[in-house]
Amino acid sequence: MKKLGFWSIVLLAINSIIGSGIFLSPGAVIQKAGKYTLVVYAAAAIFAAVLAITFAAAAKYVNKSGASYAYATAAFGENVGFYVGITRFVAASIAWGVIATAVVKTTLAIFGGNAQDFVSVTIGLLILMVVLLLVNVTGNKVFAFFNNLATIGKLAALITTIIVGFIVVMMTGHSPLLTLIN
Repeated sequence: MKKLGFWSIVLLAINSIIGSGIFLSPGAVIQKAGKYTLVVYAAAAIFAAVLAITFAAAAKYVNKSGASYAYATAAFGENVGFYVGITRFVAASIAWGVIATAVVKTTLAIFGGNAQDFVSVTIGLLILMVVLLLVNVTGNKVFAFFNNLATIGKLAALITTIIVGFIVVMMTGHSPLLTLIN
């Protein structure tokens, strides 16, 4: 089996960090947090940094893969490792379900479909799962292609959004974000 190349691994890491939520959640965060949106994002960044540092520190003591499961097993034994692994599995399953549903609903809305119709969303989820199954079954080369394409698309959308936002603020002297949170 062919391994992923260096740049595919770099793009995979970037894809994992950016995720789909970065494009889907800001509106909901602004609605819920209001004028405290920037504080919420700053707190989230601090917690993420602490978590990243913790995982990096734990990784130097454990030489097998498994992240939180491997670290908890090494530190506290098989039982705690098992519970951490199961908890991680359940949390990831819920997160993947929420993200997949959001992606399907957003795709339906973009192409003029009814994002609130249960049947349309269900069919969209089934199509998404079949596509992901086919990508995974076909091997690393196809996976690398789609992952690289998705990551480049996310980076292009993110960079475009930042540049356009910067241009709007510079040309108008007005920030839509500040209007939304006041």
